[in-house]
Amino acid sequence: MEDPVVVPADTMKYSPRQLVDRLETIQNIRPRNSRTNLYRQIAVELLTALGQKRIVNGDLRRVSQMTDYLLTCVTENRIPHRSYLEDVSNFSSSQRLISLHRQATHDVETNLSAAVEIHTKEIAATRSNGWGQPLAPSPRIPRQLEDATGYDLKPDPLTAETPIGLVDQMRQFRIWSGDLALRELVRRGNGAFALSTLSKVLSGTALPPLDLLQHFIRACGGSVDDVQRWSTAWRQIRMGDTRTQRIHSVSSVAALPRSRNTG
Repeated sequence: MEDPVVVPADTMKYSPRQLVDRLETIQNIRPRNSRTNLYRQIAVELLTALGQKRIVNGDLRRVSQMTDYLLTCVTENRIPHRSYLEDVSNFSSSQRLISLHRQATHDVETNLSAAVEIHTKEIAATRSNGWGQPLAPSPRIPRQLEDATGYDLKPDPLTAETPIGLVDQMRQFRIWSGDLALRELVRRGNGAFALSTLSKVLSGTALPPLDLLQHFIRACGGSVDDVQRWSTAWRQIRMGDTRTQRIHSVSSVAALPRSRNTG
């Protein structure tokens, strides 16, 4: 939305000679777009009115204010307010200003819409890995074939009762999936985890983050059911740890010796 024109009513900032100099400077701006054309036309209208003496002494203060406002618009590269153009038109019989203002406003709205559309397409076409770098399209990950009838070799994460037990099941699942190289798993993860992070998790004893675990299972070719099962196992262990810690905390408080009332 355009800002209304607000100028002090008692200001005479420029002399008539200074007015002409500044308006001629604006008139000589190189035409680059509809906005600069509008600036130039306003200057032409005011210079013409000054040259034809249609601006009397009582109006010079107002024209000085209008020139100052126009210079501000040029400096800040913004479109003059519609009411300002109506004031300029009072000194001119030309209707060209309104037409130029309409065109400049339309161009700004068109350019803004185009910029939003381009930005939207860029967001849809690329994703960011957190460092402003676009990620490659997600690779196609082949699903693993289940074991033959009578053979159930797929590791079951729900049998794990501790963090280290779940990590061991992760290592076994990687082997069951074809013993994929860590770099291949990182590639399939498409930026979800780094090589060093995955290596640390698989060689450690701590419970991995849930999102890393889920991406790891997908990278190994696990199905939606597999991801759900592994997520359940993670929650079972994590919630069990929390419950154990709470019980231990309550037990410690209960074990504190009670003070005797010697009174």
